[in-house]
Amino acid sequence: MKSQPKEEFPLRGILKSPCCGGNMTVGWTKGKCKYYIYYRCIKHSHVNISGAVLHEKFNQLLYLLSFTQLQIKQITSQVKNGLQEALNISTQQFKVKEEQLSSLEIKINRAEEKFMNDEINEHTYDKWSRKYTMERVRLKEEISCLKENVEEQVNRELRLLPNLLNLSGLFNKATINQQHAILKAVFKGSLTFSDGTFRTPTINPAFDHNVLKLKEKRLLIVEQSFNNSNGLPFSGESGIRTRDTLTGIHTFQACSFNHSDTSPGS
Repeated sequence: MKSQPKEEFPLRGILKSPCCGGNMTVGWTKGKCKYYIYYRCIKHSHVNISGAVLHEKFNQLLYLLSFTQLQIKQITSQVKNGLQEALNISTQQFKVKEEQLSSLEIKINRAEEKFMNDEINEHTYDKWSRKYTMERVRLKEEISCLKENVEEQVNRELRLLPNLLNLSGLFNKATINQQHAILKAVFKGSLTFSDGTFRTPTINPAFDHNVLKLKEKRLLIVEQSFNNSNGLPFSGESGIRTRDTLTGIHTFQACSFNHSDTSPGS
């Protein structure tokens, strides 16, 4: 049975060994007066990292990954400026899907008529019926998604943005499963720690705004940085928001609802 991550070990299952890239185990070691957390490479027992040092450095990292008030304001403005275009695109897509569904219903009726008139046999009818039924289910699901008011959806996502002002506080109040979801969304690949510095192959572009500062402070080295010079998430479809920004926001959504006290001023 797979062991479950414990609340006091937020990086367990996420952090990889700096010596071989393998998994790291976590445990306690007894000092003179109390017990201390440590992370140890499963394959190389001599590779040990102090949990206290690791967690402190990680909190500093999350603090610098947090968005600023200016960035939140700019993102909000950018999204709202492109909202009408998004609404137009959504309306066009809805119309196309409705037309496709209407055309499919005609095909279904024709197939039934041909079967009833003995123009096609039962095997042929069942074959086309299964195909049409699956296609109808898919179209109805897509239409259902498009029916949701885009403006309401965007505004709901914008209301979550202030939670990213205090990423460290949000992370520490989240459950262990939420913490792991956050880590996997932000660090796109493995995360290692050696000589006081975290390393990751790539980072979610939505959190690329402070990569240079993190490198200067020797907190994080991103091997393949996107180098977003304006400090804002990249423009995506319709020019209003990036898929990565939405991924980040949606990842924190559950945490935000459960920990609303992490908003500014808490």
